Formats: sequence, structure tokens, C-alpha cells
Amino acid sequence: MTTAQTQAGPTAARETPNCFAWPALIAEPFLDQMTRRLNLSEAAPQNALPYEMRHPATGDRTGAVQVFRGEGLQAAVLSTASTPMLKMWQFVAFAPPESAVPHLSFDAKANPGGCWFSIDLVPRVPCTEEAAWTQFVYEPLSDLVWNMHERDDMRQSLLRARHKMGLSPWLMSMRIDEASGVEAARDAVMQVADRFCDLVAEGIPAAAMPSLTPQQLAARDARERELLYSWEATANYRFLAMIGGDESVDVVQQTLRHPLG
Repeated sequence: MTTAQTQAGPTAARETPNCFAWPALIAEPFLDQMTRRLNLSEAAPQNALPYEMRHPATGDRTGAVQVFRGEGLQAAVLSTASTPMLKMWQFVAFAPPESAVPHLSFDAKANPGGCWFSIDLVPRVPCTEEAAWTQFVYEPLSDLVWNMHERDDMRQSLLRARHKMGLSPWLMSMRIDEASGVEAARDAVMQVADRFCDLVAEGIPAAAMPSLTPQQLAARDARERELLYSWEATANYRFLAMIGGDESVDVVQQTLRHPLG
């Protein structure tokens, strides 16, 4: 999977010099790794997909939404945006709805206010209610997440309550304040990606399986996607609407909820 090379944009805040180039340094190696490990290939065209975002006033192309097939996945969705004011990559890999394997959510973006990245293994069950599942899935990431939160060159970013409720306590959602944080962010993202790919390949062992049936897991997954991929969950959709119109946001949300139509 290849993405367009990020072009230089406006100068960001003093503490984040040249940060418009930073998201690509995180996103492109991550996407290459996901493509290789999951054997990703673009899905056949369906409905409005692949979709091109266009500026509502000028008609200029501002981004795209693509769906990919992959080994052990329901699907993966890649949304990108590139304008003088926003560089963004968002990638979500969905395990099958009836599976107990977590989903993977990643994004990296920059605007005149700075550069951010986030990555999480999206829980399929309430972490506080399924101790064995939670321990198995997340404990290998605990030291990594702790160390990232202790760094001086990045800081945790604030999320809306609805968004945070759908994610795990092992979420890394960080603003990168100095160039030294870019390499650390890339390495952390790659480690979480490897953990996800291992879980997809190996599955959840019987001793760590949650109490929900496959049918219950699928039903819960549908409810959580409706809430997580909504206008109320994140301010990111407001920025997308500015560069692609409300229609672009509707396409992104609908694709994340139902990536195969």
C-alpha cells in the first residue's frame, strides 16, 4: 500500500517545527507493515467506494476513502486527507464481527496547531468485565504504553468522552512536541501493529476467551461502531467536513460501520 508523499505545509507552532512532514514518517512505514503482514489488497469497487473527497467550494481533491481485504480480517478502511491545512491518515482494521480479536485503530495527522498520532487495539468486550481476555490481549503492551506516556517530547491528547469510552486503557493518543518524538511514535505504532497481526494470526486461546457468544460479540460490535464512528465521538469529523463537506464525513462513517456494504 502506498500513499502520496506529504508536501510541506504552513509553519506550525514553535514547539513543532516542520510537523506537517511528521505524520507520513509514522503512517507510511505502518501501512507498509500492515500490507505485508496481512496481505492487504484493495477491495472491489462497491457503492461509492473508493471515494474521493473534494473541497465543497473549489472542487479540488482533498482526500480519499479506500477499503482493503486482508487475511483474517473482515476488512480494513484507509481514509487520507491532504491539504495545505491538514495532513491525515486514518486506518482501521476490523477483525470479523463474531471474533474476540480486537480491532486496530490508527491515525496520524498534522494541522497548523501541531502533530498527533493515536493507536489502539479496540476492545471487543468491556475490559473491566473480562479479566482473562484483557490480560492476554493487552499486557504485552503495558510497558510500551507506560514509557510513551512518560516521554518529555510528547503529551497525551484529550479525547471526547464518547470516543474514549469505546477505546481501551492502553490507548496511545499523543501530541508530538519535538522531532525526537517522531521515531519513538513510529516504533510504538509498529509494536502495536505487530501485536494486532499476531492476534489475527493466532487467535484468542480458550483460556482467555470472553463469556460472550459469537452472536453476542457481533451484536455488540455493531452497537459500538455506531457510537464510535459518529459526529459526537470526535472532532476529527468537523475538520473533514471543512475540506470535504458533510458528504465525505457520511461516507467515512458509513464505511467504518459497514466496510463491505
